[in-house]
Amino acid sequence: MNITSNQFTGWQLNLFILQKFLIYLLPIALITGSFFSDLFAVISSIIFVILSLSNKQYFYYKNKIFIIFILWSLYLIIRSLFAEDIILSLESSLFYWRFGLFSLALWYLLDHSTSFKSNFFFILFIVFLFLFIDGFIQFVTGYNLIGYTYYTVDGQRISGMFGDESILGNYVARILPILIALLL
Repeated sequence: MNITSNQFTGWQLNLFILQKFLIYLLPIALITGSFFSDLFAVISSIIFVILSLSNKQYFYYKNKIFIIFILWSLYLIIRSLFAEDIILSLESSLFYWRFGLFSLALWYLLDHSTSFKSNFFFILFIVFLFLFIDGFIQFVTGYNLIGYTYYTVDGQRISGMFGDESILGNYVARILPILIALLL
């Protein structure tokens, strides 16, 4: 567990462990689709808000970058209210602030757990290696480990574990910089 702060009570410790577990599952949840990844991110953000407010750690919210991000989110919401199709515009901007809270939740985990960075790197590396091997098998044999074939019109893009969505390259392009940053 390696929690650097002993300020957690029983229920706070349980919430903190749940938050770590949800963040650890995030790379796997991204493979399954957006529902679980968004759910895990929102729940871990809510846990962060509960823990930080119960421990009176307001400095997370007073960060200049976070304040600018929240102001930007409010600007986007206000701009959406003046759009032609308000519902469509609000659909993408109304809950944009959740990314800022999720960033603070990651910062909170990095501050309060010494093993979080190494454990997250290990999980991310295993998922990345699994996707790489699965994509290579699909490239060589035409089928991946669970039987998916190429689903694109031209038949040249590897989908890997993503099924009929050819987003393996997109996933790798977004996760690889995080993996390299954690390695360094």
